[in-house]
Amino acid sequence: MIMFVRSKYGRMIRAIRDNEIAASASGINVSFYKVMTFVFSAFFAGVAGALYSCSNAALATTSFSFTNGSILNSVFIVVMVVIGGMGSMTGSVIAAIGMFLLNYTIKNGTWVSALPGFLKNIFTYPMLVYSVALVIVIMFRPKGIMGSKEFALCDIPKWPAMIKAYFEEKSSEKEKEDERVKKAYLGA
Repeated sequence: MIMFVRSKYGRMIRAIRDNEIAASASGINVSFYKVMTFVFSAFFAGVAGALYSCSNAALATTSFSFTNGSILNSVFIVVMVVIGGMGSMTGSVIAAIGMFLLNYTIKNGTWVSALPGFLKNIFTYPMLVYSVALVIVIMFRPKGIMGSKEFALCDIPKWPAMIKAYFEEKSSEKEKEDERVKKAYLGA
C-alpha cells in the first residue's frame, strides 16, 4: 500500500484530493482515477471482510453496529483513522494501538474502580471516552497524531539533526521577537 501511495498513481490521487481543479488542469483524468481509487479501496475492503469472516467463522452485520461496545465497532475504527491522521498509515497504526490499550484499560482496568462515582459512571460508556479522545486530538492536532508523515527506520539517524534544527529555529524566532519588542518599546 505504501508503494502504491508513493507511485505515480498515488501522487495523482493525492493531487486530486488536494485540489481537483488544479489536478484536472494539469492533465490528470480525474474521473478515471476516482473510479480506480473506489475499485482499489473496495478490493481491500473485500479482502479485509474475507479475512474477518475466516477468523470468526461467521459474518453478521450486528458486529459492526453503532451501539455495539466492542473494539470492532465501525465508529471505533473511524476514530482510529482520524486520530492517527487521514494521510498516514503509521499514525493509524499508532492510534489503533493506543485505542486498543484505552479500550482494554476501560474494560479491565482496576484503576477505574478506584475513581470517584461520577467518573466511574463515565467509564461505563466507552463511546463517550472515545469521543472525548477524538475531540481532544481534533482540537490540538487537527491533522491527527502524525498528520501526513510516515515513520521510517532509515530516518532514525537524522533525528538528532532534526531536533537540533527545530530548537535552533525556535531560539532564533525568540531572539527576533525580543529584538522587535526592544525596538518597539525602546526605540533603539
